[in-house]
Amino acid sequence: MGEIMTAEEINARFESEWVLVADPETEENLTVTRGRVLWHGKDKSKLHDYVRELQRPFSLVVLYTGKLPKDQEFMLSVFPANVINVAVE
Repeated sequence: MGEIMTAEEINARFESEWVLVADPETEENLTVTRGRVLWHGKDKSKLHDYVRELQRPFSLVVLYTGKLPKDQEFMLSVFPANVINVAVE
């Protein structure tokens, strides 16, 4: 399920989108380097719906490939499936 892609490939293919990545590989500082893309899209609420439908636990990360507005805030959250929101610029 899902294509394994590098962070650079994700940024190039999914401009200004939310991207759900399973089994992410990270650097020591937790920068995502690659992973399996499960979902992508511009509507974050649809991302939440997709995550709720997952049947088995995954290690997941949510990336945003666009530029967040300066006044934008986001929360790092850990759920049973280890979902963490981060922005990628």
